[in-house]
Order: sequence, then structure tokens, then C-alpha cells
Amino acid sequence: MAAALLIAAGAAAAADGRDRSRAAELERIRSEIERLERRLSRVSVQRGDQRQRLERLGLEVELQEERVEEARAERRLVEGRLTELAASIELLEERLEVSRARLRQGLSTLYRLGGGSVWRSLLTASTARGSLEARRTLRYLSWRQAERVEEYRRDRRELAARRAERSEQLERVAALEEREAARLTRLAVLRRQQAEVVAALEREAAELERRTAELVARQERLAELLSLLAGQRPETTNEVEIQRFKGVLDWPLEGEIVEGFGPRLDPRYRTKVPHNGISLAPGEATEVRAIFPGVVVFAEDFEGFGITVVVHHAGRVFTLYSDLASARVVAQDVVSSGQVLGRAADRLYFEIRVEDRPEDPMEWLR
Repeated sequence: MAAALLIAAGAAAAADGRDRSRAAELERIRSEIERLERRLSRVSVQRGDQRQRLERLGLEVELQEERVEEARAERRLVEGRLTELAASIELLEERLEVSRARLRQGLSTLYRLGGGSVWRSLLTASTARGSLEARRTLRYLSWRQAERVEEYRRDRRELAARRAERSEQLERVAALEEREAARLTRLAVLRRQQAEVVAALEREAAELERRTAELVARQERLAELLSLLAGQRPETTNEVEIQRFKGVLDWPLEGEIVEGFGPRLDPRYRTKVPHNGISLAPGEATEVRAIFPGVVVFAEDFEGFGITVVVHHAGRVFTLYSDLASARVVAQDVVSSGQVLGRAADRLYFEIRVEDRPEDPMEWLR
């Protein structure tokens, strides 16, 4: 019995250590969940901003992974308790089996004594001392049997309590498994959403690269056209060069500047897109006018730029007016300053090139 108690005490100490370790693990996971929830609350979702959404989803996935681990840690804690309960129930059942055997043996002994041996000793004792010893023997046996009965009852009550606790813990494990499954389902949904956003960003990046390459190609084609036109148009000595009027020339269209000169930097991908002119949004007036006298060297639809008019001015300068709704001039027309070249649509792209080099129109116009 003493050895069994020592073993049980050692097992209890080891179980207590495991419980503390599991509880510490659970507490760590819960602390991590609180930290992630605080971070998540600080991430604001801006409509249409996929990168913000991806960052939020990343945090949600990380948080949900911790929640899954929390459920698993709690389940392991309860399963550990169930293991301990199973061991203690098995020990109690063994003790009860031993107690039952002892009770049966005690009852058998009392039955035999009750059959006459102690009573005969009492009746035939020749001395008072012999009679007293017989009575003491009977009392001791009866007390010992009563003690065994009480011990048996205590063990049965403890066994019933442990079995009841085991039932409760089994129900708790089932609930925790259900919660873990729900959290795993939610985690799978979040990971799928995360993958969808990543795919959307990759598609968006690919589309931006395509658009950038398209714009670069447009600018290269335009530069090639203007180079070709410059080679076909020799300068004459009696023309006034446009450079003399740099900074005081009239605007080709009264409107608002919607895109300035110079490469544009995509705010999301930090990609440079060429923009060698300015873009104007027309107001009420949509007539597009020549900013200086010259000769029309191109007036037709140009791939990527719509209807385009190019005017050659003295000083080897070209002005370009594109995205027109219609043109009123044709190639080889001589135009004066302010003459209508065409009608603007929803936007006019305007460019100035000197010696085949684009310059900021804002430095030329007043």
C-alpha cells in the first residue's frame, strides 16, 4: 500500500508539472492573440486598396492561426486531465477490487466465528481473563470489518466523482474539437481570400507593366514619326524662329492641366511612365489652335494617340496636338498663329519638341 501511495504521489507531481506547462503554453498563445488583435485594430481598410486589404488579411490569418493553436492547446490540456483521470479511475477500480476481496474474507471470518468458536471460548473460559480476551477478539474483528466497509465506501464515492468528472471533460473535449474545427474552417477561408488578393495584385502588376510598355512604345513611335517629319522638312532662312517667343506663346486650348510634363510615378508600384507633354481637359471651348505659324506635316489618326496634328515651326521645332475629336487641316497646310487645327474631345495631349527633344510646354506658354 505504501509503495502504491508513493507511486501515486510521484505521478501526481509529474501530472501537476505537465498541467503547469500546458497552462503556460495556453497563456502565451492568448497573449499573442491579444497582441495581434491590437495590431489588427490599427490597420484601416481603404476601399479599393488591395495592398491594405492584403496586409489586413495577413494579420487576420496570423491571428486565426494563433486562435487555432489556442483551441489545440486547451484541448491538449483537457486531454491531459482525461489521461490523469483514466489512471486514477483504474487505480481506484483496482483498490475497490482488493477491498471487495477483503470484505468477503472478513465476512467469512465473522461468519465462522459466529458459528460458535468465539462464543464457545466465552462460555468455556475458566477464568475472567480468558473471557475478556475472547470478547476483545470479537470487537477487534467487528471494528476492522467496519473500517474496511467505510474505506470501500469512500473509494466508491471517489470513483463515482472521478467518473463524473471524466464525463464532463469528455464533453468539454468534444466542444473544443468543434471549436477547433470551426476555427480551421475560418482559417481556410482567410487563406483563400489572401490567395485571391495576391492573385489580384499580380494581375494588376502585370496589367500595369503592360500599360507601361504600351505607353513607352507609343512615345517611341511618336518620337520616330517626329524624327521622320523633321528630316522631310528643311529649314528656310526667311522664317522667324519660334524660340524668340518662348514663354509668351498662347495656349492651344483653354482648359485645366490634368497631367503635367515628365515621367509619372505610379503611386502604388512606384513605376515610371513616360509623359513627354501635358494633358488638358477642355472647358466650354473645344477648339484647338496653333500656338505659332508653321506648316502642317501630319494630320491623321495615329496609333495610340487618336487623331493627331503635327505642325513644323522655324527653328526645327514641332508642336503636336493629339486625341482630337476631329481635324480641320491636312498635311502641307500653312497655318497662322491661333488658327483652328481641330476640335478637342474629352482631353487634349500637347507636346513641344526642339531638335527632336521634348520640352516642358509650360516653359513656352504664357
